[in-house]
Amino acid sequence: IDFFLLPSLKRKFQEETLDCLNIPKHKRISSEKYRHIRTKELIVTDHPVVTTGNATNDILNIPYWISSWLKKKFLNEKNNDNKKNKIFIDRNEDITNGKQYRSISNENEIKKYLLENNFKIVKLQNIHFKEQVNLFHNADCIIGLHGGGFGNISFCKPNTKIIEMRGKGAGNAIKNLAYKNKLNYNSIISEVIKENIPDFSAHAYQDGRIHVPLDELTKILEG
Repeated sequence: IDFFLLPSLKRKFQEETLDCLNIPKHKRISSEKYRHIRTKELIVTDHPVVTTGNATNDILNIPYWISSWLKKKFLNEKNNDNKKNKIFIDRNEDITNGKQYRSISNENEIKKYLLENNFKIVKLQNIHFKEQVNLFHNADCIIGLHGGGFGNISFCKPNTKIIEMRGKGAGNAIKNLAYKNKLNYNSIISEVIKENIPDFSAHAYQDGRIHVPLDELTKILEG
């Protein structure tokens, strides 16, 4: 293959995963820069999840072969260090158009409790993709607010405890992904307080502030 035409190359994880797949930098073309191309042959891949045309429904049922493929491509013996990490996914700097649309109102209380119980507070945007794979593969427990960072649970070992904090409007994509990977899934579902969330926001139905009852979190961790 002479070139790979990609939607974008702006995000750090895009470059890092392409590096892991040994795709040379000179073969990567961003469609944001190259709006038109001329070629003798074009091989087009279909979307691996959105198969019915309804992205909202399809994303709730991600097929297991995707997780299997990710494990095959990005996991190896070097990833097994048996550290038994306990992780809290910190979305505190997850900003869209200058605003934070999804948050936990008592996040400082939650973080304080988790730090006292030997959890690591991690901001995935600051961690190299390879390190993210290691963290999740060697995790004993992963906690976080509903979001794309949970896609990394595909690398978790069976029975890893997953605790997803989410508003009532969020779907079951993470829950289904956890079940397909044989993980110990738990959720804390709260009412959403919407402040400055525009109706046209891409995820308006699941954005907003939630309060996470500490006693409920404690009960799941001790259960």
